[in-house]
Amino acid sequence: MLENKNHPENAKVENQNISKKSKNQRFWLYKAGENGDKWEEMYSKGLMGLGWRKLENLQKYSNKEEIDEALKSLYPSDSTRQTNNRKSNWDFCNEVQIGDIIIVGNGRNKFMGYGEVEGEYFYNPNLDDDFASFRKVKWFAKGEWICEDSGNWAIKALTDVTEDYALLYPILIQMGFCYQPLNQILYGSPATGKTYNTIDRALEILVRHDKDLRLPSKNNREARKQLFEEYKAKERIEFVTFHQSYGYEEFVEGIKPITDKNGDISYEVTNGIFKELCRKAQEPILTNQKLVKELEEAYNNFVSQLYVYPTSLLSPKYIDERPTKSSLEGLIGNGEKIGTSKSGTDKAKFYYLTDSSGTIRVLADTEKPSPIPLSCNEFIYSYCRGLKGTRFSYYSVFDEILNDFRLKREDIQKELAGQIQNTQPYILIIDEINRGNISKIFGELITLIEPSKRIGASEELKVKLPYSGTSDEPLFGVPSNLYIIGTMNTADRSITSLDTALRRRFEFVEMMPKPSELEGLEVQGTDIELGKMLEQINKRIEFLYDREKTIGHAFFLSECKEGESSITLEQLKGIFQNKIIPLLQEYFYNDYALIQAVLNSNRMIEKKEEKTGKLFAIDSLVNELDLENKPIYKVADLESDIWNDKETYIALYENKIARKINNLNKQDETDTESKA
Repeated sequence: MLENKNHPENAKVENQNISKKSKNQRFWLYKAGENGDKWEEMYSKGLMGLGWRKLENLQKYSNKEEIDEALKSLYPSDSTRQTNNRKSNWDFCNEVQIGDIIIVGNGRNKFMGYGEVEGEYFYNPNLDDDFASFRKVKWFAKGEWICEDSGNWAIKALTDVTEDYALLYPILIQMGFCYQPLNQILYGSPATGKTYNTIDRALEILVRHDKDLRLPSKNNREARKQLFEEYKAKERIEFVTFHQSYGYEEFVEGIKPITDKNGDISYEVTNGIFKELCRKAQEPILTNQKLVKELEEAYNNFVSQLYVYPTSLLSPKYIDERPTKSSLEGLIGNGEKIGTSKSGTDKAKFYYLTDSSGTIRVLADTEKPSPIPLSCNEFIYSYCRGLKGTRFSYYSVFDEILNDFRLKREDIQKELAGQIQNTQPYILIIDEINRGNISKIFGELITLIEPSKRIGASEELKVKLPYSGTSDEPLFGVPSNLYIIGTMNTADRSITSLDTALRRRFEFVEMMPKPSELEGLEVQGTDIELGKMLEQINKRIEFLYDREKTIGHAFFLSECKEGESSITLEQLKGIFQNKIIPLLQEYFYNDYALIQAVLNSNRMIEKKEEKTGKLFAIDSLVNELDLENKPIYKVADLESDIWNDKETYIALYENKIARKINNLNKQDETDTESKA
């Protein structure tokens, strides 16, 4: 279980939007000096440092064994920890990479912050008295977090904990590593992993609120998908795809025909997917609000029985003894009431100090208040159990508790607002959000999804819906525990042309092609470099068209089976024939000259010049229409050998190979013309 020792306002979080964990990103547990005594200094300088100054520049050691020998010679007293010290120094210099996440720990279960590596290793013995080896780090959070379920990690200066990602996640979540806004849209080119990433983001939201949920490693995709499906089955996650004919009736509510067993048709107001999910998400919030309402009613009911004069601002006190005038004079202030009752009786007498002369009057006997029947008794009784044995009666305890509640109502309402924020989340994923008519689908609810307009927020807003609003159904609002994740393909529509109302209410997360994701993915039996190939294709598309129409890395990754790191040449052939070339045809409106330029004239697009004399009998027509030797393009025959030639694909990023195969093509064309 994780505990944040700081109040949320005191835990400093400078920036939560750090880069997402990629395939090559690693997580390191770092100890900033003995007992973390160097942490404040490292944080303020934007550095992480390492001791063992006598080793000097770590870059002079070519392997771990050399570091080991130096440690034995320079630090003989540390022989019992030599293996850990050797690895810490080697990893700090050679294994830590820019973009890795550094988690600052002190012991096995105490954590003080995290950041992202920004710079390469450097040596500077003059920068610090204790450390001489450094890396630049952008620190994002500083505080104190305790995790009782942390891993069995070795306590050393630097430890690779990437494989314990599932254990790390609760720690990182509490530190603010995975900040997720209420409304967000993932946008980018086709096949950049937008829909794929909605699963990860949904699970990150869930694990943030559920302390018992362990998030599987990102490498274990099957386990993540299974967990996602489990929450879909629990109706905590809903998935919908927008399209041109999708409307308000399907999304919010509409009138639909219902046929009974006799075949008679009636019409009922039916909730759409959004309203139904709002209803489910709102149930715990309504329960909390009902509790507050009942507690206020209980207070009013109780006080009305105690007050002799409703205008009095002071609550009466009770004592279990027969009073004398002298004892009452010491208890009653001017204008105050006090009630007395014999233990075990149902009657009480009220005494009242009428004026400054000290005259005490006895009011008529009145019934002692009866127990209050209300559903929140347990809430009240829990306070009473610990107050037995006091000289005040049972009912005076009730009065003090409820009166205290009235005086602190503002604090309780703030606390309730915090409870609402921590209510279990519900998630709506809207795929292709830009393909729908936003005004038609959301209607008046586009305002209500704003964080500040949600139920329990500072500017809570509710509206009367057009169909159900005429009945006894209460006003409709969007709960604060409903998250909306949208995706949009910029090849369909640019973000600049998106509905302005939608753009104002969502945070946008760009997801562009990442050729680096293809590093390590091989094409079996070839030396084709997929990362370089994708990078060059996209550079040409960006130059000839724009960056929103680039090609995504997921086209290639989707062909790779889980747990494997290669695809076949046949699969690569299918990616180009069935996905990439049709997409380029759409982008460039079948302008094959541009498509050929994007493909670096690699033979996938064939070009030949048609002799106009063979087609047209009238030369003047050819001249008038400028048809002389017009080039004709077409996609190479799908059964052609060029698709099975690795040089066809290498030519996409190697100009030398492209020139070579184009010279061959020119020779082939010459031979063909000679035969003709």
